[in-house]
Amino acid sequence: MYTNADDGNGQQLYPEIPPALTTRYAAQVWRAWGGVFIFAMLISLVAYGIALTGAIISIDEEIHSGRTGATIQWIAQDRWGMYLLNWLLLPNPVLPFLPLVVGLFANATAATVAVSLWCTSKATPREYLAAAFIVITPVSAFVHQFDTSQYGFFIGVLASVLSVKLFVNATIRSRLLGLVLLVFAISVYQAVALVAVVSYLVWFLGKGILQEVHLNTPKRLIINGLLFGAWLITGAVLHKLSALLTRTLFTNGDGYSLVDGLYDGELPRKSNAFFNTIKEYFWAGMWPMGWQTTVLVSIAALATIVVIVSNHKRNNQFKLLGIAAMFGIFVSPFLLVILTSFPWPTRTMLGIPFAIAGLVWIGLACKALLLRWALVLASIVCSWHYVESINRLMYSDLLSWQHDHDVALQLQEHIITERGTDSGDFRIIVIGAYTPPATPAIRRIETIGASIFEWDRGNPYRVAAILKFLGSDEASGPSLPGDIETALGVFPSMPMWPIDGSVKSVGDVVIVKFGDPTHPQQALFKKHGLN
Repeated sequence: MYTNADDGNGQQLYPEIPPALTTRYAAQVWRAWGGVFIFAMLISLVAYGIALTGAIISIDEEIHSGRTGATIQWIAQDRWGMYLLNWLLLPNPVLPFLPLVVGLFANATAATVAVSLWCTSKATPREYLAAAFIVITPVSAFVHQFDTSQYGFFIGVLASVLSVKLFVNATIRSRLLGLVLLVFAISVYQAVALVAVVSYLVWFLGKGILQEVHLNTPKRLIINGLLFGAWLITGAVLHKLSALLTRTLFTNGDGYSLVDGLYDGELPRKSNAFFNTIKEYFWAGMWPMGWQTTVLVSIAALATIVVIVSNHKRNNQFKLLGIAAMFGIFVSPFLLVILTSFPWPTRTMLGIPFAIAGLVWIGLACKALLLRWALVLASIVCSWHYVESINRLMYSDLLSWQHDHDVALQLQEHIITERGTDSGDFRIIVIGAYTPPATPAIRRIETIGASIFEWDRGNPYRVAAILKFLGSDEASGPSLPGDIETALGVFPSMPMWPIDGSVKSVGDVVIVKFGDPTHPQQALFKKHGLN
């Protein structure tokens, strides 16, 4: 029976590895791809090294800093794989240095596995460049910022790529093992499923169509694509079943509304979400991606079309499938947006680095010398822009934390002035949201560069957590709705932060007035019948 494991001429591309040769095989793999991994790690350190030079508290770390052991919240969010990693690797992940290093290592390994999946021979400069784009496209910075989870998310990315590598092996055993890895990957972070889709489509185009291996007819290509789709959907269904089971056994929560909404189709819908998202990432809408991305993707797409059309050994059916695959590579990172019409945050767009890397990798096979050199030049310019963007993002986070640290200390001083040093436990409630002054050095986009004091538009539980982190063990979040009623009777006469009187103590309640009530705060007031 013909399988994907041979090239159509009876030659196995992925032969079974005898146990006695495992060590020798591993040495051969390292000789072939170790250089790509080392290069990917080195360029990662250039891009993210600033985050290794100083300890900061990034988003959610102020909450996790008060906990020990694996966080059961991951199971409540249908991410039992992340809980498992939290339990096995980093039970207390509020640490500098280590989570980032693990994340960089996993992402560099994923990049190496991806280019080895796409390539049929040893690594060439094409594979090195593709691996670089996987690790330095600024989308990854929005994942790396979450120090309490990013190491796990990139392990999920690695598991996702490995699952595709096992799928294309075409044996029943390898596909079943790949399915297990896929379910685990999705259970770490649901968005990593997009990495599997993109990785497969690049393989489908690069090997199945252009390199004439594995699948010799359009019918076999289509069947293989349908099998992959069924395999992927099976993985998503198994993930949901396993998530429901673990949630039932270990938590009393109702799940994560955003994740559940993805399955039941009840997410808020915005009809223009897809086009706006495409514009943000590929048409210079978001400054970390920049106009350089627009130029690079345009040239890469043109070069890829030329590669497909100029392949004289393939008929028009193959070429049409090739164009469709290229379109799929371009669109599949945005499948969450397409399926839900919902503008998902950048950290969910993990397929974008693989899509850019795949298009550049295929485009560099173009025989048109001028077009190929234009793509090389665009790649160099874009790579430099990406490294610069990531450094700006990481530096913004560092400066933002330093500013938050100073504000938190100043807030502690106000509270001590109001309550004294031995006044016991207190509950803090925040009115308004603190917005730090804008500076050229702090570039703000989504959660990066933002202040802990303004997240969620003034979240008193986060403010209490950051005070606890800095030593105010007596602080806690408000008791609802009683503390809100107390604050509503006091705050109208209070001045704005940081003027004296902007922090007021009433019994065991501390009211901090950063400004006028925000929309989330007003909604909370109305929910409890308070105005």
